[in-house]
Amino acid sequence: MSGDAGVGKTAVLDRLAVQVNGALGLRAAGAQFGSEINHSTLNQLLFPLGD
Repeated sequence: MSGDAGVGKTAVLDRLAVQVNGALGLRAAGAQFGSEINHSTLNQLLFPLGD
């Protein structure tokens, strides 16, 4: 999901996370400082699954 700051993207994702019981939801956020690191967002997304 992408869009301008303040349009409610996080609120929509939070609402979906509450409504979907029994499903695994993964969330990652890209950042400018991570753009130099290959697959940094993918790593952030999949890291919790390593447990």
